[in-house]
Amino acid sequence: MWFLQTDTFIGILVICFVMFLVNRMNAVGTTKRLVVLALLCFAFVAWVDWRLLALYLVYAAAVYFGCLVLGKLKRFRRIVFVIGVVACAIPLTAVRLWPGFEGLVIIGLAFAMLRAIDAVYYVYYTENTLKPLKFFNYMMFIPTFTAGPVFRYRDFEKQSDSLKTLSVIDVTETFMRIVRGFFKTTVLASILQRVFDHFIGGEYTLPISFMLVVCGWLILFLNLSGYADIAIAVGRFCGFIVPENFKKPWKAASFTVFWRSWHATVSDWIREHVYILVHNKKLGKAGSAGISVIVMLFIGLWHGFYLQIIIMSVNMGILMVIENLLGLTSPKGNSTPVTVLRCFAVNFLFGVNALLFFVDLSEVWAIVTGLFRI
Repeated sequence: MWFLQTDTFIGILVICFVMFLVNRMNAVGTTKRLVVLALLCFAFVAWVDWRLLALYLVYAAAVYFGCLVLGKLKRFRRIVFVIGVVACAIPLTAVRLWPGFEGLVIIGLAFAMLRAIDAVYYVYYTENTLKPLKFFNYMMFIPTFTAGPVFRYRDFEKQSDSLKTLSVIDVTETFMRIVRGFFKTTVLASILQRVFDHFIGGEYTLPISFMLVVCGWLILFLNLSGYADIAIAVGRFCGFIVPENFKKPWKAASFTVFWRSWHATVSDWIREHVYILVHNKKLGKAGSAGISVIVMLFIGLWHGFYLQIIIMSVNMGILMVIENLLGLTSPKGNSTPVTVLRCFAVNFLFGVNALLFFVDLSEVWAIVTGLFRI
């Protein structure tokens, strides 16, 4: 991940230091603090790649002016709303469908799309207008620029009115979270990746296959949660409380609970933005199960237009449908043997499915069949 490179990390530390000082200056008002934050974020992105800054400024400006039009409409609002949501997704879709259109200039576009669509929803359902300074800060906010957690516009705008100031103790704890995030991604995940790569392609038996499933789960968790630690900590230095992204997913005894704990802000964003469209409709178990499949398929396509990713998302959707139809979405109790067994089964099945992030379908099948060989 590009934020973990030495030069970009130094830039992030500069932003943390400057915003920490600015937020502690009582004479500096909220508007001036947001201006400083915007200038720092713009300068940082331009330093990384000026094309990246140009792309995001054009994209953010288009979304902003589209929301201005939507906010002023009295007729055809629903039609314009739908057009606006689709338009927000066009750049990412074009990049995914156009082979060879890759590189630094498009990093973070998937998360930018989520922020843009959330802003359109905000204007449509609240009938409020976007504040330009807050909105452009929201779209360019460095901690959540290229990855999660996902910040809702309504939360970002509310926090912008009163940026938090860190105490000396808070600074120590927050900086240690940055260190912890780096340790997860650059040390632990790297070691496990070497172990994983060493055993891939060999003879699979129960111990080896089991170990590969566990390694795959841990590599994903350490990388994603490690970056989330860094993003949350940097956000605190900037004066914002960025939402938690991982909430002890190993304690999830159902896939429904698991996806509210694993990459939680992304899962919640997608689920909420789908459910809000059907909030007045009565959904039975079959309807809710169908929504679960749509949500998981959307999550898969959001990660990439690849067959393996689609298979992974469909598998997750099917498991959630089964849970929903059997009434197993909200397990009771926390320490019973059955609950512990369910937690293991949920996380292990996710780990098996997550192998599709690392190897092709035939290799995954070989690993799975190895689970039945001593």
